[in-house]
Amino acid sequence: MIKIKPALPENSEEVSVMIDMLFKEIGHIMPDFDEKHINNLYKDLLNKIKIFIASDEADRAVGVITVTESAGFYAKGYYGVINELYVLPEYRSKGTGKLLLDEVKKLAQSKSWTRIEVTTPDRNHRDRTVKFYEKEGFIEIGPRLKFELS
Repeated sequence: MIKIKPALPENSEEVSVMIDMLFKEIGHIMPDFDEKHINNLYKDLLNKIKIFIASDEADRAVGVITVTESAGFYAKGYYGVINELYVLPEYRSKGTGKLLLDEVKKLAQSKSWTRIEVTTPDRNHRDRTVKFYEKEGFIEIGPRLKFELS
């Protein structure tokens, strides 16, 4: 049985390993951080974002989701943004991602967020990912752009 729990400072290695696997899978280059920097960043992020971990019966991390609070007039107030969601391949299509997403939905209700947003890869590259979110009630709202600061 999969259990969902909030990430704690001591979960930094488990979370960073899964985020690294996510980035490799989608072809995103993980920033070149040393272990000390990753741990410091993780501890700082725990104060600003929520991270939930899915664990199996042996208490091994098998999935992770990160979400942050944002605000906008277009959203009529505060809302959540899912930054990362990753489930180990052998735990996909078994409800693990849904359990993680359900935890974010509970958080959203407790914080009175008006919505939850997520950026997905385009359909041509990750149709399965887009279909997962649509099955969970998400609707397409358009593309996003970014500007990176040095």
